[in-house]
Amino acid sequence: MQTRDNSVDILKAIAIFFVLMIHTLASGIEIFQINTVNWYSTIFWGSFVRSAVPLFFMCSGALLLNPKKEITIKNLYTKNIARIIIALFFWASAYEAFSILIAISNGTFYMSMIKEAIKRILFFDHHFHLYFLHIMIIVYMFLPATKVLCKYLDIKTYKYILVIWSIVTIIYPFILMYPKFQSIASIPRRWILNFTYGSIGYTMLGDYMNRYSSKKPRFYALIFISGVIATIIGMIYFSNYAPSYRLILWDGASPTVLMMAYGLYGFIKHSSNLTNNLKFTNFASNIAKASFCIYLIHDFFNIIFRSIDITINSNAFFMIPAMSILNIILSFIVYLILRRIPVVKTYLI
Repeated sequence: MQTRDNSVDILKAIAIFFVLMIHTLASGIEIFQINTVNWYSTIFWGSFVRSAVPLFFMCSGALLLNPKKEITIKNLYTKNIARIIIALFFWASAYEAFSILIAISNGTFYMSMIKEAIKRILFFDHHFHLYFLHIMIIVYMFLPATKVLCKYLDIKTYKYILVIWSIVTIIYPFILMYPKFQSIASIPRRWILNFTYGSIGYTMLGDYMNRYSSKKPRFYALIFISGVIATIIGMIYFSNYAPSYRLILWDGASPTVLMMAYGLYGFIKHSSNLTNNLKFTNFASNIAKASFCIYLIHDFFNIIFRSIDITINSNAFFMIPAMSILNIILSFIVYLILRRIPVVKTYLI
């Protein structure tokens, strides 16, 4: 049996908390007036935690692309992909049912809502954050080919592939967003690798860093901090001078998000004082094990928070992390309950 990778557990624990913060602060960028304290707080936290989803892909790559981990195509489809599909439709249905219950309690329910909910479920118009499961299905589908490719790559060729991936998935699409480059049309615009498939590159980056990264923690910390600062400055600039472009910097395919994911992953990977701290790694391991469940269920609590008027409006800088901490505690408690139910533990969380 393979031992757990402490650095991956820590990164998954960080990533799930970052996800909760992203979804807690999501409304702030629109509801707060630009250049107010609450707005700057939203920009700060929103930029700081933006590497969440790329970190999840990198952690998946570090685990799944490990040459020592054998995964047959049969098991891939009957276990890994089947589990994701079952969880996807179950939780998509659960969120629709929850919305209907809220409508009933508010006196705003009408029968056609059920028909509309079923239609959304069947046609994959699922609750917004479940998109991650859709992408993970793609990652798993390509896994047999990706594993063979990564297993036999030498470090120079591996670097080359990652550079090409970063250009066609992140840098080139980012450049094309700017008005000055709108004249680039037709075939050159098709050079872009869609981020749904481009996410596979993040899994390869995680595997590459697990195998070959060797810089000192302060180097990676500098990359991460630089990415955060660049994102904050860019968000402030775009919000004031080109609002339609501001959210580009918060996208998983943003160059600054790549910097943050690369930097944070490398920092944790090479911080022996963290990865060798038994109490800390045990705590991180427990959160990491619960991370899939927390990801799936946490937005129920966000919906509840909004319904009872617990918001970030009063003091965003404090409330964003505070509400996220409360959410992760409540979600973890639910995980502890759900994991005791055999079918739920196996297929739904």
